[in-house]
Amino acid sequence: DQNSVRPERGSTSLTTNGWVQQPENSNALSISRTGFHAPTKSVYDALSMANAKEQSKPRKSLSRELSIGVILVVAVIFAALNAYSLLDTWTMRRGDAIAAAEAVAKAIPGAITGPLKFADNGVHDVGVQAAFRNALGASLEPPSDIAFALLLDPNRELVTGRARPNLVVFPGGKRLKDEDEVLREVARLRGKLGGAIEYRLFPIQTKVGEARVELASVLVGVSLARVQRDLRQSVIINGSIFVAALIAMLLYASYMLRRLVIRPLATISDAMYAVKEGDLNQEVEIHRGDEIGRLAESYNFMVSGLRERES
Repeated sequence: DQNSVRPERGSTSLTTNGWVQQPENSNALSISRTGFHAPTKSVYDALSMANAKEQSKPRKSLSRELSIGVILVVAVIFAALNAYSLLDTWTMRRGDAIAAAEAVAKAIPGAITGPLKFADNGVHDVGVQAAFRNALGASLEPPSDIAFALLLDPNRELVTGRARPNLVVFPGGKRLKDEDEVLREVARLRGKLGGAIEYRLFPIQTKVGEARVELASVLVGVSLARVQRDLRQSVIINGSIFVAALIAMLLYASYMLRRLVIRPLATISDAMYAVKEGDLNQEVEIHRGDEIGRLAESYNFMVSGLRERES
């Protein structure tokens, strides 16, 4: 052609018919204004190898990733709500137990103040001690959580009291079966047992002139062991419900994602692979108004256009 320049082997030149890739060998791809010249077998082999390499790469499951994401979000929300509910329950139960103990302790001064006025031995008087025990009444009987109630003299020494040895646990997990031993040990420790025991000390004072004189004090301890046990049971029950709900949600999410997303995408992917292999008769029957439906419609439109171009 007199309008073209003779190129070197393997170069690209411009002719009146368009750009032409000058082949170095018989496997080159020629492009002109009239269209593509079919590549040779070695090019197909190279493309097939590249496609096989791509196919061999590990693929992530969209269903699994989306399911895990949904579960994590729900798990965080549920855990936060459950933790808040358990904390609120613990605070309320603890407050109720301590309030009950304080109510008992506050009723004692009124019961022993009268006998104290006429007692020669102060709080060591038998009448005062009897009034103290009567004021306690059934406050230390089940289902009360009050573990002990002690009457102490002005020197904070034990005068009398009542205790429930089965509720009292001393530091190191030590337990005493005898009620008198429990009272003496509690008085020695000033109620500071730790663990599930919380205590309150209420001084009983009288005004002498301008000064206030302590006549006695009441030491009351409450055991939160039952509250803690109920809380642990609630954690186990709620945890079991949470796990069951997660499993049910996982199964439902997997089913819905597979039906609504994974299967339609797999259908379209298989059809596109068939088109790549030269089969232009593959159309997908997905009639939906969402993104998956529009993707299927676009695919069918593409295949229809390819068929028209081939014909």
